[in-house]
Amino acid sequence: MDPTSPEKEINRIERELDATNPPGGHPPAKPGKRSGGPPGKPGINSLDAVLVTALLLFVVSAALVLAGRISPKERMQLTAGSIGAAVGLLTGYGIGRLRP
Repeated sequence: MDPTSPEKEINRIERELDATNPPGGHPPAKPGKRSGGPPGKPGINSLDAVLVTALLLFVVSAALVLAGRISPKERMQLTAGSIGAAVGLLTGYGIGRLRP
């Protein structure tokens, strides 16, 4: 069965496109943007967001120390939890930066 003229033309165009832009891999990423995963680790690191969040967690823990309406045991638990969250956030960011 002979391919018709439009089929030949489509096949020719597909071969040309495949020759100039081979398929596969990840789509090109825009510089300055961080999307999804590591391929080349492009873009902005979110250290400032991590630091701001950790700072806010420390502020919450300080405010809880000064709070008077809850029992000392509850205050201590909430303070320890927010400090633990801040430390965990910073540790996770640091480990994420070290991993390839």
